[in-house]
Amino acid sequence: MGGFWRRPAVHDPRRPLGPDDLIPEDGPGHVPRIVRFLAHDGTPRIGLVVESSGGLPRRLLDLTARHRLGPGLLEMVEAGGFDIAARELEGFEASAESEHLVTLEPAELPHRLLSPVDIDADQLERGTRLVIGFGLTFRAHRRETRGARPIVFPKPCAPTGAYVPVVGGDRDAPDEGPVSLLDYELELACVALRDIDLDRLDSVDPAAGFGYLAVNDVTAREPILRDRRTGFARAKGRPTYLPAGPWVVPGEHFTRDAPALRRMVLTVDEGLGHGHPAVGLVPGVGGERRHSLRQDARLEDLTLGIEELLPLVSQQRHLTMPGIGERRWPISVERGGRRIIPAGSLLLTGTPGGTAIRSPGFADRLALIARGLRYGRWPSEDYRRHLHEHRHASGFLAPGDRVSGWITGLGRQQWDVR
Repeated sequence: MGGFWRRPAVHDPRRPLGPDDLIPEDGPGHVPRIVRFLAHDGTPRIGLVVESSGGLPRRLLDLTARHRLGPGLLEMVEAGGFDIAARELEGFEASAESEHLVTLEPAELPHRLLSPVDIDADQLERGTRLVIGFGLTFRAHRRETRGARPIVFPKPCAPTGAYVPVVGGDRDAPDEGPVSLLDYELELACVALRDIDLDRLDSVDPAAGFGYLAVNDVTAREPILRDRRTGFARAKGRPTYLPAGPWVVPGEHFTRDAPALRRMVLTVDEGLGHGHPAVGLVPGVGGERRHSLRQDARLEDLTLGIEELLPLVSQQRHLTMPGIGERRWPISVERGGRRIIPAGSLLLTGTPGGTAIRSPGFADRLALIARGLRYGRWPSEDYRRHLHEHRHASGFLAPGDRVSGWITGLGRQQWDVR
C-alpha cells in the first residue's frame, strides 16, 4: 500500500547533444533577412544581413542610410523594402566595401540588435499592436501536457532582441512574487504586414501577408498551474519574456520550402545553481556546466498553419485574459465596427515538445489524488509543490542558464537568464 502514496515521477527533458544541434545552417544567400539595429548614435535602423555565421548576423547593409527605409518594419514594407533588399542581394559581392556596411561583433549583439518586429508597451496598451499566442499546436507538446485541443491567448509582452537577457525573477513584477518555474518555448512567429479582418479570412495570404521569424515564448508556469483557463497572460506577460529574431524573412520566400526541411532546436547550457548530479558536463568558469538538448522538431510537426490558426481567433474574438495588475488583454480589437488583428501584430504559432512542464501520467494522477485525500490538499496543489521541489531536476530555467534556439533559415537566438 506504501506505493499508492508515492510521489509523482520526475520527468527530465534533457537529452544529449548531437554534432548538428548547436549551429544551424545559415540558409540560402538570396533570401532577404531583415534586422533592426542601433547605429552608433543610438538611432534605430533597418538592416539587411549580407553575412552571418552560425545563425548570428555578422555584416549588415544599412538600408535606412542607403535607401531611407524604416526604421519600423511596416514603414519598410510599405516602401517596398523587401524588394529593395532582394535587389541588393542580387548585386552584392562579399568583398565589396561600402560606407553603409556595418559589422556587428558578437559582444555587441545584446546592445545593438533590436527585435525585428517593433512593438512597444505603449502600442500594446492602446491596442494598435497585439501579441497573440497559440498553444497545443504540436503533437508532441499536446501529448506531454495532455491538452485536448489548440488554445489561443493574449501575450501582453513587447518583443526584445534575440540576445537580450531574460529577467526571470520578480524585479519587474514584485506583486506577482518570485519565479521558480521558468520555462522556454521556441516558436515560429508570423508578423502581420497588413490588418487582418476576422470576417474576411479568405483574403489572407500566408505568403504575401506575413513575415516569419523565430521567437521564444518564455513562461512562468505558476499562474497557469493556478488557473489553467485564464492564467496565460500573467504567466507570459512579464518584461523580457519574448526574445524575437534575430531576423525576419518575407513569407514569399519562407513558405517556398517544405516544412520537413525546417528544423527547430533549443538547447540549454546550465549555470552552476541547479544543484543536481549531471551527465554530459562541459567545462565552465569555476566548475562544470551541463549543456543539453531540450527541443528538437521539424515544422511538419506543426498541426495548424496560419490559415487554421486565424479562425481560432475569429471564433473567440472577444476573449480577454487578466494580466499582471489585473488589466484584461484582448486577442483582437474593434476598428470601424469590425474586429481585426492590427498590422504589425505578432502571432506565435506554438511550441514543440520538450518543455520542462508536463502533465502527470495516469498512475501519477491517482497518486496525487490519494496524497490529496491523505493530507487534505487539492491534487493540483500537491503537484505544484512537487514541481517546485524538483524544479532543477525537471529542467526549469534558473539564473545563469544560457538558452540557444534556432529555426532553419531564421537564425539563432542566444540569451542568458538573470
